Parts: sequence; C-alpha cells; structure tokens
Amino acid sequence: MAEFLETIYYEYSENKKRLLPINIDNYIFNPNINIEISKDIQQKMEDISNGIVDALKMKIDFYDQYNIYSRLLNFQSNLSKALDLLRSVLIGNFTSDDNIKQNLPLLIEELKT
Repeated sequence: MAEFLETIYYEYSENKKRLLPINIDNYIFNPNINIEISKDIQQKMEDISNGIVDALKMKIDFYDQYNIYSRLLNFQSNLSKALDLLRSVLIGNFTSDDNIKQNLPLLIEELKT
C-alpha cells in the first residue's frame, strides 16, 4: 500500500511515470472487492497473530511478524482509498483481444514517455 501511494505521489510531484496500471479483468470494478480483500487480509493477520503468540511462548523475537501485521493493518485501513485511486489511474483495458488491440498503442505511448 505504502509503495503504491508513494509511486502515485512521486508521479504527481515529479511529473514522471513509474506506474502503468492496466486491468486484465474487471475484478477491480467489483463493488464488493474491498470486502473480499479484507477477508483475505484478516485471515493473514490472524495467522500472523497466532505466530506472534507462539513466538512469545517460545520467548523469541517476533519483529518480522509484527512488521508484516502492521503493514497489513495499514493496508486494510486504507484499502478503499487505494482501490479508488487505482481505478482513477487505470490507462488500459486488456480484458479481451479487442481491448488489447485498442489499448496496446496507448500503453506503448506511455512507455515512451
């Protein structure tokens, strides 16, 4: 999440392209995508929480687990904003052969800039 937002900010502030977002399916436009992704994130967070508990019982460091957990929590908190931002910067629809033919020149032009 942070990397995506940093890339978008860099593009805005430096006026240089680093991200060429395209869609290969229409999943990003699913109105329940944030719920589906949140369920996956919460499952991963639960697995990591269990790992932290195990590390505490073993009296070993759990910095890596905490770092991952924290990043997932941040991602989940900003998920809707990130999805909205991603939808707004999509430059090419590659969901079908016809769309590929239509959008490939746009993608090539973006790569040149």
